Amino acid sequence: PGLDNQLFSLLDTDPTVDGVRDIVKSWLNQTALDSPSTWVELCRKVMSKTGSVASAGAPIEPPSLDLIDGDIDGGDEEGEDFVVDKSTEDATQRSDGMRKNKQMSRDSIQIPPRWRTQLFALQCLRQVVEVIYLSGNKEHFDLVTAKRGKQSGKDYLVLRVADLIKMAFIASTAVVGEMRLEGLTVLRDVIEKFAATPDPDFEEAALLEQYQAQIGAALTPAFTAESSPEILSAAVRVCAVFVGSGIVKELYRMGRILKLLTTALENCR
Repeated sequence: PGLDNQLFSLLDTDPTVDGVRDIVKSWLNQTALDSPSTWVELCRKVMSKTGSVASAGAPIEPPSLDLIDGDIDGGDEEGEDFVVDKSTEDATQRSDGMRKNKQMSRDSIQIPPRWRTQLFALQCLRQVVEVIYLSGNKEHFDLVTAKRGKQSGKDYLVLRVADLIKMAFIASTAVVGEMRLEGLTVLRDVIEKFAATPDPDFEEAALLEQYQAQIGAALTPAFTAESSPEILSAAVRVCAVFVGSGIVKELYRMGRILKLLTTALENCR
């Protein structure tokens, strides 16, 4: 793995290492503008990693624990002693083999990132969007320009909008409250920064309009009874930003997002 992966793995091992976070953020600030896809892909891997057996091939099978056949000939004491000794020896070997196989299995398992590391990855994702937006480089928010530049090997953030929304969805539907809040914040930032980006395939249509269903799906869990007031408040703000952004100009096409917002406001009466 590269240095970036090793740094995130180090955070899994010791989440209190603030120096690692500072290194990652500094590195991000210097490279995000030229290589946004590198950071988006790194964050995507951290967010989607759930742990798997890293070794190829079939899983390791522990040795059989079947006892040796007890019908071994020999009724004298010497023969019986031989059977007992042989059984004990084989059982010991099997026990040692099982311990080795269990250790090999543990060594081959990739430990999934802790949620705090995934939270930091989301924060890095937000920082990528912010760094590029503050740079004033509008090419990163123009899909037509990005598609032309891609042919010459250039990298643009607008080409990864689908991944940004997907990661925001994963986070906003997570179990941990901090993850959900950060996911909603990422979603709000994406809507704010890409609201004016046109869709080159449809005249007078915004790029984010085609992601309306995914955005609505990411917001829906925040409006359930189990959500905290902080999460509900954050989701209402995201809905308000989307409705007021002009991404969808006709109210009847707002669909779920507008319904979520109006229902939440009615419940506040």
